[in-house]
This record gives sequence, C-alpha cells and structure tokens, in this order.
Amino acid sequence: MNISIIGAGPTGVISALFLLEAGYKVSLYERSTAYCRKFLVAGSSGLNITHSDSFELFLSRYGDAQTTLKEAISSFSNKDLVKWLSQFSVETYEGSSGRIFPTEMSAAKIVIAWKEKLNSYSGFKFFPEHQFHSFSKNGLNFTHHSKIVEVISDKYIFCLGGNSWSKTGSDGSWIREFEKIGVKIRTPYAVNCGIVKDWAFTINERIPVKNIVISYGADHRRGELLITDYGLEGSGLYFHSVSMLKDFDQNRSASFYIDLLPDLKREKISLLLAKPVRKVSRSNYLRKSLNLDKGKLELLKLLTTKEQFLSNDFIINNIKSLSCSFAKIRPLDEAISTGGGIKFSSLNSDFSLKENLKIHTIGEMLDWSAPTGGYLLQACFSMGVYVAQSIIKSSSE
Repeated sequence: MNISIIGAGPTGVISALFLLEAGYKVSLYERSTAYCRKFLVAGSSGLNITHSDSFELFLSRYGDAQTTLKEAISSFSNKDLVKWLSQFSVETYEGSSGRIFPTEMSAAKIVIAWKEKLNSYSGFKFFPEHQFHSFSKNGLNFTHHSKIVEVISDKYIFCLGGNSWSKTGSDGSWIREFEKIGVKIRTPYAVNCGIVKDWAFTINERIPVKNIVISYGADHRRGELLITDYGLEGSGLYFHSVSMLKDFDQNRSASFYIDLLPDLKREKISLLLAKPVRKVSRSNYLRKSLNLDKGKLELLKLLTTKEQFLSNDFIINNIKSLSCSFAKIRPLDEAISTGGGIKFSSLNSDFSLKENLKIHTIGEMLDWSAPTGGYLLQACFSMGVYVAQSIIKSSSE
C-alpha cells in the first residue's frame, strides 16, 4: 500500500515512521524545503515535548475535545512518547511544573535524527517544495515550481497545521479546498496568544515576571508572564487560554488574577509593610520590604493607579490577587496555536473523512485546542501514531 502524507511536521513524521516500520511505502510532501519548521522555531525558546500529568488530568486539558481525542492519546501516551524518543538518543527530564523537556535542548538534532531514520527505509520518498493545491478526480494536485503535479495513492494523511505562524507554512490555505468537498470547518481563532494592554507609560524592553500564580475562575497555575510594549504574554497566561478566550469570544472582555507573592501569606505581607523604611522612593520601599524583583514591581505599577500604588492598604489587599482585564488579543498569526478547523462531525473515529475514507486529517487542522505545556505536541504525536495504527489494522483485516 502506498501512503501519501502531506505536511512534514512532527505529526506527519511520526505517522510516516510508524507506517514505514510496518512495511508500507510512504511519500512525504512538504511545501518548503525543510522538515518540522514550526517545531524548530518553537524549540528555539525551550523545547517542551509533553507533560507528566496523569492520564485523566492530561486528557482534561483538551476541554470539549477530550472525548474525541481520548482513544488517540491513550494509544500513544506521554510515557509512550518519552520511550519512543529515547530510540533517537533523546533523553528527557521533568521540570518543576511537570513539563517534560529533552535533556539536550536542541530541536534541530531531534529533527536530524528523524530524517536519518526516515531515509533508512527504502520505501520512503521525500518531496520538498510541493504545496497542496486541490483535490483531483483520482487523487491530489500539488504545485511544484509553478507546475501542477497530480499524486495518486491508496491513502492520504493530511497534517497541514493550523492558521498561525504563516512564515512556517501554517497559513490555513488548505481550508477552502476542504470546504469545496463538503468538509465542515470552524473558522480558526487564536489560542495561546498575548493580550493587549494600553499601558500608562512606555515600555522599552521585554520584562519577565517569574514565580507568580495566575488564576482564572477556579483554576490556579504557577508560571510566568512577559511584559511587552503591547501587553502581556507567557506560560502562566497560556495555561488558561482555552477557557479564557472562550469567555472572551462571548463577552469581548475577560479578567484574570495574579498572585505576585504566592509563597507569602497576606498576614506576612502586612507585617513586612509595617516596618519603616526611610528615605527611599515608593518603588524601593516595596522592593526592599517585600523583596519584589523588577518584573513584579513593574507589573504592580502597570496594573494600579498612582493612588493605589502609594497605598499600603491596597497593596496588602491586592498583591495576592492583582486584577488584570483585557478587551483585545494579539493577531491570529502571532498565536502559538489556533482553535477551529475541521469539525469532528466531518470525521470518522479514525480521523478519516466521512466524505472520503481514503483521506485522514490530523493535528492542528482539526477543531481542538489545548494550553501550552506539552499538551499541543503530545496530541499531534498521538494522532499521528493513531492514524498509522488504524491504517495498519484496517489493511490487515
């Protein structure tokens, strides 16, 4: 059986490797010249592969899509991914927040190892600079150096990504072609993105705010934020992005709360502020009294009025729950990931199209979302393996 995989990201690569191992012939098509471009860009700032959550907790991170993704993730779990990566000499460690990272933080070396393994199979072919163009009567059309090339295979696996980071190829250009064949699409929307704030004074640098707890509703998460000239971003914010942006979409505004001193109780803060510190500015007084670093002090200034910043009563009552509201988010293309895409109602349980059983769609093309922290990559890897295993199983029956 000949399988064509469209999209050479991690989802397509792992699916190809499992199929090749089972003896299938695989052709991998990629619009650029390189493998895993988005993976490489994301890995440049910290390569969070997966998370150590228990299965039940892990699954809950996918919100409304957890029931649909359950079988795929259980078939190739976070533990399975760590074990699989070890075959490529990728050792991992668990961070303090439960996130799992490669010991050697090099996305490039991981991709090179995957490429070498792919090329070791005689049944593998890689077709760079082949962009999906349209569906043909018998197969697929690609554009290659301004020419239309038709490809006919026994099965097709699409892994074309969501609609963010268009510079890496994830531009959502595939959507209109799928709509033409009757596939139902939910309009893509930003997930895991920064928020816009109109600061009262100019920010000329990117300032990290570490070791804080961000709360949204009943969910609390220790993490960090990054103050930018346009607003805020960071892992602490992204963890709540699925539920927060869902509410934002309905109300066009949302608020969350920040505990700047999660390891100090309110009573201790009150005692520390009761100690006199003479002949210093208000900023230095708070810095010395509460041991606030630059990031926390800057965020406190930005999210309070002058009167509030000068009031010990306000600081005592609010530093454990500093409110931050927003009414605008950063553009879709800047988002780490997007929601929306192919609705699960258009798919069978093995992610094949109800309109065409030869076509499978997986990864961020589908209508699901998750926070950062390893959940995004894990689901993509899991779906890649699950579809490969489904094809193997169905062809042997």
